[in-house]
Amino acid sequence: MPLSIYAKDKFVAPELSKLTECNAIDMTGYNTECQHWVANFVLNSMLRVNVEEPYRAYIFMFLRRAEMSFHEHENGRRSLQNYIYYISQGKDAIDLFLRAVYHFENFMAQSYQAFQIMRKMTRKDFFAKGDGSELERLSLLHGRSKHADSAINSEQLPTDATMPVWLSNRGLCAEGVEISYKEMAEILKELSKIADKLSNPEPSA
Repeated sequence: MPLSIYAKDKFVAPELSKLTECNAIDMTGYNTECQHWVANFVLNSMLRVNVEEPYRAYIFMFLRRAEMSFHEHENGRRSLQNYIYYISQGKDAIDLFLRAVYHFENFMAQSYQAFQIMRKMTRKDFFAKGDGSELERLSLLHGRSKHADSAINSEQLPTDATMPVWLSNRGLCAEGVEISYKEMAEILKELSKIADKLSNPEPSA
């Protein structure tokens, strides 16, 4: 027997009973080089350009995180599509929902870490505390996911909830903060713009 609305929302995740669509944007065709950024950088830094340390390590790690951001976003989108299909057949498919959340959490972690690496390398902040930008909200959601125990202890979960971060028709959510699927796509576009330049550095004059 399928779970009731009450059971889904209380014992699995907030808003689960209202999750009826996969609105994650397909980014697989946005940049065909996204699977090759690390390999391109390795070849370029071996054969074309001498990238000084520690910048070579920073760039390598940024590109690795950027690649995995695209990979995990697509894994999340496909898992969410599968979940929506199964519930349309009258099945609960909680395992598929949790798998989708897992992949979107990984997308979030990889993206956040990529921007942190850039911040360290460039000494430039990508958001200011309290500015409400998508990158600040990415940071807040990453913190809730990474420190779930603290979120529980500090009552940062909705009443009677079991998960600090969950998926809705709108996007990835936590108590008081969310990031939309469109904003996730914008984050990937920004990573892509930086990664294209860093994976093919220009030789010094």
